[in-house]
Amino acid sequence: MGKATKIFLGVVTFAIILLYSIAALGIVDLYDRLSLIDRDVTITAARKANLQASFEHLKAQNLALDKQIANQITTVKQLLDQVEKEQERAALLEEQARLQEQQRRAQEALLAVQQPAPKPRRVSRAS
Repeated sequence: MGKATKIFLGVVTFAIILLYSIAALGIVDLYDRLSLIDRDVTITAARKANLQASFEHLKAQNLALDKQIANQITTVKQLLDQVEKEQERAALLEEQARLQEQQRRAQEALLAVQQPAPKPRRVSRAS
């Protein structure tokens, strides 16, 4: 083998080693990047799970608040019905009191008419 061939093979070998080294560095860099991406994906998945849990918790709270509001609306309606009944009762009591007063006056007037008129007193003249 000639000297030029040995130099050529040495340069080609060096070039191959250099290419493998560059490829190895690229692979290591790619592995590092993939590791970072995997870590980011894991963190994102954990965040998603936390957000999902928070969402479910808020959904349950919202449902509980909806039930509480429905119960309060029912209570308010019952109280309004009770107030309306009390107002009707108060109006009936006022009407009853008015009618009783009217009846009392009518009875007094009837008694006044039925009583005999007082007899005039005779004044004796003793002179």
